[in-house]
Amino acid sequence: MKIITPVILILLFFNSLSQTSPCLYGLSSHNAILTNGASPGSFSTGDFNSDGYLDFVFANGTGSISVMQGDVNGNFTVSNIYTVSLYAGGGDGIHDLVTTDFNGDGKLDLAFPMYATGYYTMFGNGNGTFGPAINHTLTPGALNVISSDFNNDNKPDLAFAIQGNSSCLSIAMNSGSGNFLPTFTLAVGPDPVDFKALDFNNDGKTDLVTSNSGTNQLFFVTGNGNGTFAPSFSMSMPGSPCSVIAEDLNGDSFVDLAVALEGQSVVSILSGNGSGIFTVSSTYSVGNHPREIRAADLNNDGSMDLVTLNLMNQTLSVLISSGSGTFSQAINYQSSNLTHAIAIGDFNNDSKKDILVGLNLILGYGNMVYLKGNGNGTFISPRSYYAGFSPGEMTSNDFNSDGFPDIAVTNDSATLPYSVTIAILMNLGNGTFGPPTIMNLGSRPGGITSADYNNDGKIDIAVTLANNTTKILLNNGSGIFNTQTSFSSGTFGCQNLISVDYNADGNMDLAFSNNINNSINLYVNNGNASFSSGGGFSCIGATSIISDDFNGDNIPDFAYLGAQLWVSIATAPGMYNSAINLPIPSYVQYSSTREYIVSGDFNNDGKKDILAPGYLLLASQAGGFNSGIPYPLSGNANAHKLVTDINNDSNPDVILGLGFANYICILLGDGTGNLIYNSTYPLSSYDLAAGDFNADGLVDVVGSGGGQHSGLGSGYGVTPGGSLHNGGVSLLLNTAQQVPLTITSPSIVCANNPFILSVSGANTYSWCTGAQTNTISAVQNVATTYSVLGKTQGGCAGIAQKTVDVGLINLSVTQSKYSMCNGDTVTISASGALTYTWSNSTSNTSSLVLSPTTTQIFTVSGSNSIQCTSAKTITVEVVQCNYAGVETNEIDDKSFYIYPNPSNEAVILSINKSLFLHKTKLVLFNLAGVMVKKVIIDKSHTSIDIGNLAPGVYMYQIIDNGIQAKTGKLIIQ
Repeated sequence: MKIITPVILILLFFNSLSQTSPCLYGLSSHNAILTNGASPGSFSTGDFNSDGYLDFVFANGTGSISVMQGDVNGNFTVSNIYTVSLYAGGGDGIHDLVTTDFNGDGKLDLAFPMYATGYYTMFGNGNGTFGPAINHTLTPGALNVISSDFNNDNKPDLAFAIQGNSSCLSIAMNSGSGNFLPTFTLAVGPDPVDFKALDFNNDGKTDLVTSNSGTNQLFFVTGNGNGTFAPSFSMSMPGSPCSVIAEDLNGDSFVDLAVALEGQSVVSILSGNGSGIFTVSSTYSVGNHPREIRAADLNNDGSMDLVTLNLMNQTLSVLISSGSGTFSQAINYQSSNLTHAIAIGDFNNDSKKDILVGLNLILGYGNMVYLKGNGNGTFISPRSYYAGFSPGEMTSNDFNSDGFPDIAVTNDSATLPYSVTIAILMNLGNGTFGPPTIMNLGSRPGGITSADYNNDGKIDIAVTLANNTTKILLNNGSGIFNTQTSFSSGTFGCQNLISVDYNADGNMDLAFSNNINNSINLYVNNGNASFSSGGGFSCIGATSIISDDFNGDNIPDFAYLGAQLWVSIATAPGMYNSAINLPIPSYVQYSSTREYIVSGDFNNDGKKDILAPGYLLLASQAGGFNSGIPYPLSGNANAHKLVTDINNDSNPDVILGLGFANYICILLGDGTGNLIYNSTYPLSSYDLAAGDFNADGLVDVVGSGGGQHSGLGSGYGVTPGGSLHNGGVSLLLNTAQQVPLTITSPSIVCANNPFILSVSGANTYSWCTGAQTNTISAVQNVATTYSVLGKTQGGCAGIAQKTVDVGLINLSVTQSKYSMCNGDTVTISASGALTYTWSNSTSNTSSLVLSPTTTQIFTVSGSNSIQCTSAKTITVEVVQCNYAGVETNEIDDKSFYIYPNPSNEAVILSINKSLFLHKTKLVLFNLAGVMVKKVIIDKSHTSIDIGNLAPGVYMYQIIDNGIQAKTGKLIIQ
């Protein structure tokens, strides 16, 4: 089978984060979504573009609303941004919004208050867009809004919570077609910070409840069912109630309440009796200062579970319901910059509830994440592992020879007491790691790398130490490092350690950067894990070093970064020219001592390029490097960097670890030198390593670092005893969220017959043939596999393959030429087809019986089940058998046989010796009567070789004792 692989790749188009959102490449963590503008302050969900998938809108508190369109996989694109008014300060802006169909046209609309300028409605068009904002008068101070039918006319009305001096609820009744009557107010006590609509007395009429944190009260307003309300009454709720939900929490069909008490960091459950009376039935601890509470069935058991956002310790708490009004102990998911925004829904269409959470600004972008639900009340988050105190630099390699990459990480505390250990975590082969092996090094570790230093086929570890030595940990092959050696290396201040055979002697050497000594130091391996100084280079403030072949001579060169960027080109193994300074662009401002450079061929020209902090240097065709060009998010100059192929498109991509922000960003390479922002994930990122940690053929990412990460993760940094600590490594598995493509074509075709292949499922396509359309024409004579790369407008990619077989027909004929005498009969035949068509005949059988009088050429055409055809020709030569000088006195009896006849190599003459005398011979004559062969017959079966005679018709005579006894014809093919 011939396999064709893609050779032309489609570019990823992503011009502005505000125009389209890229594909979120399926790492196993929840996704972080970056958008232009401020952080989201409120979410509302619905299908705004009528495609059957859940979308959401969010208000960012600065007077604008963004519409995010979802797809079947839970990816989102920013479809529209609506600016309602300029942010005027003083609390103005959009802090809450609600979606429902206000005008009865079957399309979702929007309503939201502005703190100082009233409230607004926007009517949806059903395609993800909205009409202009319509302003309505409202008492100043509105921050919250809900929608319900307060007068039982089946039209959704609006209610607003007014804070500040007015402190009331304001009601706007829908008069029909989305028009609202002037508002009226309800007194509910000072500063209602949250409220809900509910029928708390079971009379079929909508009531209201507010949480007033400043006065430690809940206020209840009884609805009359006609748009009017009875005076409110209150209930004391110590602990600063700041958020409330109303649901049936115990399965008795009466509305209950769950209240987030910020001052006590608990959730109180208030059971309703159906007559408007609530009693506290239970209390549950959650994270510090819960500010928002939501209810949803997170484990698909039919009971409402609870979720709180806890702002002081930046956590999200999940309480799973028993179904009878009690709840489990809280499961906490850690973050570091939550906002008030939260929404719950099935965003990726797997019938499991997910959670969308707003986060504060990251790198100038508004930020949100959604936790993908497992369907059992838990949520997918980074897999985190204890790795000692304050994990720092990492190396990944197969330490126990089981074929799976393992991890070794230094514990590098910058404050007393210093950590003097490394942790080794063995991969269990399924994307998880076993408990760490902690090894004491006796001195604070710096850089770490791994290779086979003593040439025994086992991967060893090298670590630089603050006591100016480098320690070599020799592996016994099972991941046990009992043998240790060390050598003096002046490694205090080591920033970056690498392994490279720079002198081409077959032994792995070491090189490290030192920002204290302002140098790059090289150490030569003697082949037995002992090292000697190999010189080095001067580099002020050296922080990072890499080795690669930058001039294409297959000899390792070096690039290193300090106050400036330098390249040292090897003239021979271990010999280097004077260092070349590569100017740093003026727009790059270094602000950290942990700055990294990496290399890769980003434009597929066969030359290695350099990605430096803040800019990319592409190698020039004339040698050296072109001027630096910025790349997305390059302002974060101190980011750790990895070069790998995260999306399996054969182009190098970049993973940026955003240092102590504890995020990684994925930049996809398009193969032309462009790096395009793709997605962001929360992950500890003091150091990063990439590898296929679960053996699924996809590149995964592991990060190290202490403290909290900025997304949401459960169990992050949990020690075996269960307490939080500041040390861990976290693993993100690559789930490769591929775009499903469908190729339509025949499964089997006839050789050399054109056919059509077409593909669907994406916006742009690149076929293995080089075509960039959704339909191509192909011709083949062997089975061939076609592949196509498709990409959506947002940059999501998918690859599909289709194997097209060839329906071969092996038509053959018994003989291609027959010779016969005029008047004789001949049978011609063919095989290898399903049906046959003969020229000069109407028969469709595989053979014909002929008695031609002249020489003729017959053509037989055969076809198979898919109508592939093949043809062969058969020549039947007819001659007049006049044997000059030979008597043709044939006797037809069974005293002898000649077979086979016709023949092409030999014939057998079988005679009955009892009827012949002993002096018998066979004589062959050609048509001219010339004798061409004579054979003495002295036994009953005689083989006669005729291979040297020309094809044609011959006359034979059997001469017995000098007398002609028999005559006949012999045809030689």
